[in-house]
Amino acid sequence: HLRGLRYFLHFLYETGYIKQDFSAAVPKLCCGTGERIPHMLSTEQVNMLLDSIDRGNPIGKRNYAIIMMAACLGMRDSDIVSMTTTVSDKESEFPYIDREWIKKGAFISMPSAARFDEDFLVSGCKKVVDNYMLYEAWEEEYPYPTYDQVQIVGSKFTDLKHVGKITREDIIDIADVITGKCPGREDEDEIIIYSVGGMPVEDIAWGATVYRRALEQGIGIELPLWEKPEMA
Repeated sequence: HLRGLRYFLHFLYETGYIKQDFSAAVPKLCCGTGERIPHMLSTEQVNMLLDSIDRGNPIGKRNYAIIMMAACLGMRDSDIVSMTTTVSDKESEFPYIDREWIKKGAFISMPSAARFDEDFLVSGCKKVVDNYMLYEAWEEEYPYPTYDQVQIVGSKFTDLKHVGKITREDIIDIADVITGKCPGREDEDEIIIYSVGGMPVEDIAWGATVYRRALEQGIGIELPLWEKPEMA
């Protein structure tokens, strides 16, 4: 948000709406220590974590129970799993998800990246994307392997297509499910991975809703960004 404010102030200065460039006055936050949160814990690390909890009081007993349930069950008891991971630019370093951790029939929503066994992605799940053309464009802009550069699991699907392990027909567009062109869930045990790349039309629709509500309630500030739109 601070970066956006800097760009906006610089834009106002460049276009003559303000006489001084205030973008440099917006503070810059230094975040992070360079240390990474571990992608997963080994059995030894989990045991060390459990041993470190003081079970001599109610809060400690509660915390122990929560960690124990997470360690023993993890994703295995979840019908719906949503992953919103922050990753590096190497697939080999993405958080790993073992097929055995996933409950039969689970729906996995991923506006993010993770590392799965390729056999599972090829033949162990249904692969659905929000808009195939979006991933096609990314595939063209960021040549194989795209997944390293575009950390959305749908790019892993197109990488698998690139090397011939799956076909275009194996990647299902959600619109085709909605219109009945392709089936959705076909049995109770089927695992579905849904890749959410995000579509600008959603931002426009939501922005229009917020704008209309602001007009109805008489709130907000009108900003004179231009006399005439540049592309009008």
